Amino acid sequence: MLPAIIATTAILFAFIGAVLSQGVTCTTYGYTSCPYLEATTADLQSLISEFCGDNGGYPYYMYYEDLEGSFPVQGYYQVTSDAPGQFSQETCNTALSYIISECDATGEFWVTGVYENSAGITFSVTPCELA
Repeated sequence: MLPAIIATTAILFAFIGAVLSQGVTCTTYGYTSCPYLEATTADLQSLISEFCGDNGGYPYYMYYEDLEGSFPVQGYYQVTSDAPGQFSQETCNTALSYIISECDATGEFWVTGVYENSAGITFSVTPCELA
């Protein structure tokens, strides 16, 4: 009985994982790496925190569609949503962080990750903005 329960649970978690990952598109545009400095996960999380107003600062997500971070020499990275002010701070954090975790889980380089939540709001994360 216990092996059957374990097997059923494993199948259920595999199914849930597949359903959760649906809706996230990780685009490479044929690149295998960023042609210049790429944002780290820490860079992206910091930008998400700023965009979503986690640091007690200006809540960009309420009024703007995107926020960019730039590198000293060349390139920039960004987070976006297509519906400023139509979602909560928690949704902002969850959606953008979800994109990073799902795209990083592929183990491949990605240029842009896009996710549409159940409310139809589209979020994106771009660690390497191509010129």
